[in-house]
Amino acid sequence: MKTIVLKKQKVDPAKLKRKFAEERDCEEIIEGFFRLIDEETNELVAINAPISNEVASQNLREALKAVKNWTVASRGSGLKTTSKVFGYQPRNPIRQRPFCHRGVLAKEQPQVHQMICDFAPIAEEIFKQENPKGYQAQRELMLEEVKPEWRIKGTMFTSGIANNNNALGYHRDRGNFEDYWSAMAVFRQNIEGGNLIVKDYGIKIKFSDASIFFFNGQKWWHGVTPIKKLSNEAYRYTVVYYALKEMWKCMSIEDELTYAIKTRKETELKRLKK
Repeated sequence: MKTIVLKKQKVDPAKLKRKFAEERDCEEIIEGFFRLIDEETNELVAINAPISNEVASQNLREALKAVKNWTVASRGSGLKTTSKVFGYQPRNPIRQRPFCHRGVLAKEQPQVHQMICDFAPIAEEIFKQENPKGYQAQRELMLEEVKPEWRIKGTMFTSGIANNNNALGYHRDRGNFEDYWSAMAVFRQNIEGGNLIVKDYGIKIKFSDASIFFFNGQKWWHGVTPIKKLSNEAYRYTVVYYALKEMWKCMSIEDELTYAIKTRKETELKRLKK
């Protein structure tokens, strides 16, 4: 694995909001497997590694191909995205979710959800091997902040999202624990584009099939360039495993159920009094 030292660039967030990522935005392209180092701080800022476990890699690929009823939504940039949330989600009273719960995929396709979650320990192990110091810090944070029932397979990840052929406008991942790295597994076949641009370092990354990328998505401005399919069988899937900060509020499953019943009862009593 090669080491690449990069100089951090000044970024104007106002110019990136609602802006699509385009191939022409960056000339320097990085391929293969690497470790990115900040020139000024000598800090490790990203890792791209192969998924050497072929069985696990193939199982995850097949799980992604089996996902049905992808969720189509419009992001702030105006781009439509096709994705599916998995793992665990915090309370969201606005969306009538007064309790912590599993992502929608667990209900719709439990077997597929299980297969995607089964990869989380493998992603964590790769991160541990490539960045033991970072792994130790994140592992300790999870043990302290989030109850085991709300961590995917007991790992340092609480949640995730699977993306299907998504180009993405520039953004930073919101809602994660601060200074926390996410893991993004990439599967691609017969496509052009779909490269990740990290504006903070002025680079464009072309991922290999069956690779996994670790970086702090909350800290760096990044986007994905347009994707062109070269055949009917073409695809670009990514699976991102991360840790939502709001999950620290989740109680035990029993207490969550008690809280949900109590909240629902209070809501219904208020409606009756109107």
